[in-house]
Amino acid sequence: MKASVIRKKGELLLNLNGKTFFPSAYMSYVTQNGEYERFKKMGYRVFFGCVQMGDTFLPFTDSVWKSQNEYDFSPVKEVLDRIIGDSDQGEVFIILRVNLNVPKWWIEKYPDQVMQDSLGNKWLQSPASKRWRKDCVDFLQSLSDYIVGNGYGEYVAGYHLAALATEEWYIPENVDTVYDFSPVGVNAFREYCKKRYNTVKRFNEIYGTSYTAFNQIEVPSYTERYTFSIKDGYRNLNKDIRGFDYFGFCGELVSDAICYLAEKTKEIIGKNRLVGVFYGYSNVLPGYSGHTFAKKILYCNDIDFLASPFAYVNQRKGAYDWFYDGAFNSAKNAGKLWFAESDVRTCLTKPLTESFPPCLKDKDENFKKRYYQPVWFGPDSEEYSLYHITKAMGKIVCSGAPFWWFDMWGGWYNSDAFI
Repeated sequence: MKASVIRKKGELLLNLNGKTFFPSAYMSYVTQNGEYERFKKMGYRVFFGCVQMGDTFLPFTDSVWKSQNEYDFSPVKEVLDRIIGDSDQGEVFIILRVNLNVPKWWIEKYPDQVMQDSLGNKWLQSPASKRWRKDCVDFLQSLSDYIVGNGYGEYVAGYHLAALATEEWYIPENVDTVYDFSPVGVNAFREYCKKRYNTVKRFNEIYGTSYTAFNQIEVPSYTERYTFSIKDGYRNLNKDIRGFDYFGFCGELVSDAICYLAEKTKEIIGKNRLVGVFYGYSNVLPGYSGHTFAKKILYCNDIDFLASPFAYVNQRKGAYDWFYDGAFNSAKNAGKLWFAESDVRTCLTKPLTESFPPCLKDKDENFKKRYYQPVWFGPDSEEYSLYHITKAMGKIVCSGAPFWWFDMWGGWYNSDAFI
């Protein structure tokens, strides 16, 4: 298998085993409900499948990492087999979205490596955790060994590395949950400050503090991060420096973790396969998200593509522009695809509780209510559903964007009217 991004007449395309393809694809979280054969008949050859290292994400598939030295790759086999079906090698190409969030047992075993808010509540792994990074590399090596050793090597064109909130590499934050006060998170911020200011004296001059060593520096509180002294449209960095620095730190931390894992993934699967990530949501995410250092991602030679959904604004109503989440053209100029995740709802979109009940079986009613919000439902008719599909496709055609139809729980496009 050889997969790469090529530029032809100014446009970015996929080269898969010597053949050129426009980067259009299909995927579903729920493989059992996926419309793979239907999309193959329409001419689609590239498909995304989902694999979960841990069990802290919604269980669209079973997790693979059961204990420190135990993997169960049967969920990977199920995903690959369903996508491949009766297709021969060279007829379908699969990019696996690999969710690298840790299992629950890992959080209990390594509590100092887990993101912690100002109240002591724990979340997922800290992107500063070297333990997590090492474990991800071990997992990716084992995953690759399984794929190659079980005859799937010529079907899998690469990996889409995913982690943190909603798999999209962003750090959530509000007044009640402010990250990252974990030991590894605090130490990483201190190292960032040391690199940025070089001496404690210089740091104190900028911050107005009286520290005697970098290991005394604390992560800024919510209030300190959100002190805005705006005058004439510009922030006053003399007063806002704590927030400015911490948000910059978050961007460098997340992008560094991404680039490290992308480099290691390329070493494992080879330079002739694809690696991509969700990143660069500068149009929709605030400074604390970790998406503020796109420059590092764009210069990373180990990343072939970025991705994001159409912006989730105005409840995705048809009268509004569904713009891209980030600097689409900057990625293109850097030679990287930017896949538009086209999760377009239709009249066939059902609640997750009906489409795949096992996914929410252990969740409380308040959690389930999230999936009954208006944003999860499509138009009432095929006519307006087709309008939304056409709207998305028009955006893609006009911008020349790569895309995949994201049939989240499956069955959203199972109508001859949408072909």
